[in-house]
Amino acid sequence: MATREDVARLAGVSGATVARVFSNSSNVSVKTTAKVLDAARFLEYAPNFYGRALRGKSPKQLLVYSPELFNPFFVQVFYGIDDYARERGYQVSLTRNFSRSDIQQRRFEGVVCCIYDPNEFLKEAQFLDQHGVPFAFLNSLTSAFDSEDGSQVGFQHGSAVDMNWEQGAYILTDYLRLLGHEEMLMIVDTAKLEGDKKWRGARECAEEKGLRLTSMNLEPLPGKIENPYEYGYLMSYRISRVRPLPTAVICCSDPIAIGLICGLVQQRIRVPEDISVAGFDDSLQSAYTNPPLTTVHSPKYQIGQMLAQTLIATLRSEDVSPLPLEPRLIIRQSTAPRRSKDVFIP
Repeated sequence: MATREDVARLAGVSGATVARVFSNSSNVSVKTTAKVLDAARFLEYAPNFYGRALRGKSPKQLLVYSPELFNPFFVQVFYGIDDYARERGYQVSLTRNFSRSDIQQRRFEGVVCCIYDPNEFLKEAQFLDQHGVPFAFLNSLTSAFDSEDGSQVGFQHGSAVDMNWEQGAYILTDYLRLLGHEEMLMIVDTAKLEGDKKWRGARECAEEKGLRLTSMNLEPLPGKIENPYEYGYLMSYRISRVRPLPTAVICCSDPIAIGLICGLVQQRIRVPEDISVAGFDDSLQSAYTNPPLTTVHSPKYQIGQMLAQTLIATLRSEDVSPLPLEPRLIIRQSTAPRRSKDVFIP
């Protein structure tokens, strides 16, 4: 097993410099840090965090809180977090459950929250802020946190990473318009519709282009949808009762779109001949559905990296101003020009 001294010899630095790199000291240059990390990877060296703990030095631990791991979007986000953090000497723990005792015991230096709607993380965020624990989160809303009375909640220790969801929804809606669709339906999974960036982007396009856009969700909306595929499947039965049948449906995520297509096909409603269906996020499964799913690509791995970068920069008292990550349209076979006549549903 390689030792700290082995890494130091290979990198051409002192053992103390290796120790400073793995303790994330700001007194080591970027070039030297890279040399040490390259040598450590080559030798498969890992610092003894248990030994450091016995010497009174807390290990560099980050917690990733991701209650929605059933959504493949967050699995790929986690890959980006984990890779970025480990390359910089941090250990990463993943959980679906938020433990207040772990936070109070200071087991983690910081927390990354992987959840689509930050308002579902409000109580946990307030707890972290009260205990001085830095955290980073993905912001999908125009207003990240709203209290029960509708006022904004600010945080001293929280940092947001933005994805330009509005632009993605806008370009998807406009693409469907170019296919001739003038009346569209959007399936959402949030009760706070007005703050949702995807809805706002789609609605902005509809208003500018003179389209009719309506929203639909399950009422009452489940708290945390454990199976988004089932959510989409159930929505297919509500949509099949709409008259006239919409010619295009935008889903707020790919799993919902995949479940929707499955339900529509079982009711003998063809996709895309009768209804065009589009998703959001470009999950791994979206290219292999039948038909392959038109969707908006979200740079999930890069989102994870930026979440980790934002949190680690906060821990090191460094300045970081992440730019909004840009989406792009992926056109596949689940969308087609508007049908010329109404569909008969037996």
